[in-house]
Amino acid sequence: MSTLHVNKLKAAVGTTVNIESGHKITGAAGSIVTPGQVIQVVHGKLNTQYSATGTAGTFPLDNYFVVPGIEATITPKFSNSQILITTHLYMGTDTASSGYQSAYQILKAGAVLTDANGAGTGGRLGVAGMINDYGTASLTYHVNMMSGTHVDTNVGTTSATTYSLRVRGYSGSPTVYINRNASFQSGGVNYDNEPQSTITLMEIAQ
Repeated sequence: MSTLHVNKLKAAVGTTVNIESGHKITGAAGSIVTPGQVIQVVHGKLNTQYSATGTAGTFPLDNYFVVPGIEATITPKFSNSQILITTHLYMGTDTASSGYQSAYQILKAGAVLTDANGAGTGGRLGVAGMINDYGTASLTYHVNMMSGTHVDTNVGTTSATTYSLRVRGYSGSPTVYINRNASFQSGGVNYDNEPQSTITLMEIAQ
């Protein structure tokens, strides 16, 4: 076996370089890259139940956010890649006085990925996704599904990087529930089911 050293391939005739039928070019993961190609996929999930009461204070608990542990860690092959982030989050809230709204933000290495948020005009909080149940009765039985597709266009590293979700309810000190509602009834298969919340990261070559 010999080694061919080249910096560029060019067709001798026309503009197409063909690989002989039955043959293929192989390489280690990330060694053969074309723009727009998916380089790797990392998936994180929370398939158990979580509940917590948000408090005002220092990050990441400011604005009554809680961090339920929905996260995934990716080690980019290239620092100029983009990360496509897909989220599916099942969230319940407590009483009608504090359960009108559910929202989430994405954290990158522990800091808010602001590029995934809305503009936050007029002093409003920019979030990556939300559901508003204002005026709906019996919120203790509700589970809202929030999902989104976001892109981190500035990866800037080839070190392991964790992306996670933080969530909040509506008013001061709301209790939020993940993969369940507030009542979480039991006793039969026709009562409350149990989903899983997920985050999926795809490294996209540029």
